[in-house]
Amino acid sequence: MKKDIPTLRDKLVMLVLVFLVVAGISYLCQTLMVKKGANDLYQNFLLASSLLLIYFVPFVLIIRKIVQKVQLSKKEVILSALTGAFISTYLGILGNMQLSKLLIEMKLSKDFLSAWGAALTAPFTEELSKGFAVLLVVLLCRRLNLKQGLTIGIIVGVGFEIVEDVIYVFQSVFQFHESGFATAIDRVASATVSHWLFASLFALGLVSLLGRCKAISKAQAIFWLVFPVFLHFVLNSPFEDVPNSSAILATVGYALFYNAITKISNIPDEKQELVI
Repeated sequence: MKKDIPTLRDKLVMLVLVFLVVAGISYLCQTLMVKKGANDLYQNFLLASSLLLIYFVPFVLIIRKIVQKVQLSKKEVILSALTGAFISTYLGILGNMQLSKLLIEMKLSKDFLSAWGAALTAPFTEELSKGFAVLLVVLLCRRLNLKQGLTIGIIVGVGFEIVEDVIYVFQSVFQFHESGFATAIDRVASATVSHWLFASLFALGLVSLLGRCKAISKAQAIFWLVFPVFLHFVLNSPFEDVPNSSAILATVGYALFYNAITKISNIPDEKQELVI
């Protein structure tokens, strides 16, 4: 990518990014810190968390290949990883807490909140938080193409995924007094169709709209923005308990992801160039 002299916008965006990354790291450290009587539990937590490497290492290797192919710079890779791991998780957690409080204040039944609470919070707060992380990186890139936008979304999604899963394992060990291994295995199993897929499609729709890509219709871009929220909603809803629902949703997700890749691959490079 062509390098530009930093503008006032670049400086302001970087200032916001640095502030939120530091806030996110601080929040994560506080979340994972137990002051008294937890030394033995930390051993279980670390051992269980290590299982997450089963999906994380392959993802890193695959992303490395993709980054080389789409020619994403080290700067954009690092920014994408930082914003995904710390900004999107930080804002997503805060958003989930506030939206959950709102649902409780609406005096909905406990049974309803137990069944639908996750579906009415996470799909909206987490997808928007990942979208905001993508937006920060894209604004700093200024010039990119559709393939690079998609890749930024994948990196943000994987960053979000690994931090969220570590927190889930931590809660399993320290709050529910479990070994953490079952939770880790469950997170590994669900990682194949999760935040990387949601964030990549959302990012593709976002950069298509912001960059006013003429090769992508507004309807298509909006669909890429809305579909991840819908898929996340269904995955968090009681519909997930329907037999083979996970396999069906995974198939639909992969099919649309493949369709998106095929679509942008058929667009000439000169028509993929975007200026944000």
